[in-house]
Amino acid sequence: MSEPSITVARNRLAAVVNRARKEPVFLTGHGKRIVAVVDADVFEKLVGAWEQLQDIRALDEAANSGESSVTWDHAKSELGL
Repeated sequence: MSEPSITVARNRLAAVVNRARKEPVFLTGHGKRIVAVVDADVFEKLVGAWEQLQDIRALDEAANSGESSVTWDHAKSELGL
């Protein structure tokens, strides 16, 4: 993985973008990773996976809350649907 400084990346933006289409590029500042540049498709997959994980965590929390659940038909009835 490439880790140019932000200054170098600014001067070589096209090269950074081309590299990021193949693998993540970490931009550094003062010797520390600041941001990652990744291909848009990779980013969308990561966000989708993160959203699924959030849904799974919410489901686990609900299942472990001790509260009783209701059926979908009951919920629709309560909401007047």
